[in-house]
Amino acid sequence: MRLALVVLVAVCAIWAAPVSAAVIRVPGDYPAIQPALGAAAGGDTVLVAPGTYQGASNTNLDFLGKGIRLVSEGGAGATLIQCAGVARGFYLHSAEPPGTRIEGFTVENGSELHGGCLRCEAGASVDVVDCRFRNSQAVSGGGAVSIDGAASTVFTGVEVRGNSAEYGGGMMVRSAAFLKLVDCAFVANTASYTGGLRCETSPTTLRRVVFDGNVGVQTVGGMACFWTGGYELEDCVFYDNHAPVCGGFGGANASAVLENCTFACNDAPLGGGVNCGPGSDFTLTRCVIAFQQGGGAMRCEAGSLPPETTQSCVFGNVGGDALCGTYSDILELDPYFCDAAGGDLSLDAMSPCLPGNNPWGVLVGALGEGCGGTPAEPATWGRVKALFR
Repeated sequence: MRLALVVLVAVCAIWAAPVSAAVIRVPGDYPAIQPALGAAAGGDTVLVAPGTYQGASNTNLDFLGKGIRLVSEGGAGATLIQCAGVARGFYLHSAEPPGTRIEGFTVENGSELHGGCLRCEAGASVDVVDCRFRNSQAVSGGGAVSIDGAASTVFTGVEVRGNSAEYGGGMMVRSAAFLKLVDCAFVANTASYTGGLRCETSPTTLRRVVFDGNVGVQTVGGMACFWTGGYELEDCVFYDNHAPVCGGFGGANASAVLENCTFACNDAPLGGGVNCGPGSDFTLTRCVIAFQQGGGAMRCEAGSLPPETTQSCVFGNVGGDALCGTYSDILELDPYFCDAAGGDLSLDAMSPCLPGNNPWGVLVGALGEGCGGTPAEPATWGRVKALFR
């Protein structure tokens, strides 16, 4: 009896022991990526060698509801998923669990109804790291990325460049999906409605995100948020975005908090920097709004709640520096960007936006000291741009 108990305990211990995650190699173990994903179990890593991957077995990649890590060996600069205008790169739609990961890929020339490079829906969770989504299109929403249906996604070090759609040329998130972006860039994307990032009814957090040269043909150039709250932006840059309504950041029927953001050289007749649409409730703290090319610093539409702006710098905006809503502790001084025309929005040592040069002892705007000086913050414009060279 005693021996039987010992044997039973040993068997139970074997059953309870964790199974080691496998590493499956492409093309070493499988010639293409989708067969490797099909063979993998939850927790496994599919490791992809440098090269160009295309065709039906390397596009519309489906994780099949499993928490798999798909990682390139050589990074995004060496590993390309070529969609050739007939497919997208990734399609996650089976409630993939936390721990699902896509790391180190460039996806180009995707084409779909939603999400030319990546579509995430139906409760799927995924971390996307060190990826580049380029030159793709969607007929409807999310030229590069579409996130929908309670999906949960975190993007870190991702570049979204040269994509187009009707809604959200770079990315669209909607329908209670969760999105977090860290150290990302939206560059030269175009859409009828919101060139860079469009958010609808979805909690969204941005940290050190750049919007550069995006075009909204009918509404907003950089980023727009709509319906409900939960929009938080910190250390973000809006530069040289263009649209007929708002150049940089706008929205309606939504609340948003913007801290340490920089708006420069954007152009739109109804708010070069910020447009507060009907039902919007915006708060701006320690922001720079300078040198918009048209539309002034800020515009409040009828029906918007009065925005609150504090400890911010407003200067040199074509169309005027007037702020609407309530505002206090405003610097009406040149922020002394190192080279605004050349896209360097870090600050000269004499800038009033540096902590040692203003009454509050805080950094105003997204970027610290540059021009050959010592950066005041580790997250500088140059650091973010360097991620995508």
